[in-house]
Amino acid sequence: MKDVTIATSKKAMKTVSSKNPVSSAAQGFEMLVNAYADYKTICQTEHTKRDAIFAWKEVQLTKTNNQREFLESYLKERFAERRHVIDEMFKRLDQGIESNNSELIAMAMTSIENTVKSSPLQEAAQVLMAMNDPTVDRIEF
Repeated sequence: MKDVTIATSKKAMKTVSSKNPVSSAAQGFEMLVNAYADYKTICQTEHTKRDAIFAWKEVQLTKTNNQREFLESYLKERFAERRHVIDEMFKRLDQGIESNNSELIAMAMTSIENTVKSSPLQEAAQVLMAMNDPTVDRIEF
């Protein structure tokens, strides 16, 4: 009779001797039990991995939603503030023109220019970077 090599898993290959049918059956059954145990271990490992991926996904979604809400609020406030400042500076510019006050005109023009040069979107990018930096405990603006 011939020896038969049987692959039980990626880990082990066993040779079953067909000379003794009783020991061959026992070895075959043992390999079947070991293969089933390997299968159950792999199933549990993969289930655990899927659970970890799902948990990571939920954390990332929550984090992204929180960042979106914060960013919306931040931009809304920043643009409202800029609108108010620019409106006030144009009022000062109009007052300077009406009163022929060159200092007030220059001050209003400089303030308008400085306000327009800064971008809330650049500031928002910096805020987002700070939000994603694990070493940052607090963001102030």
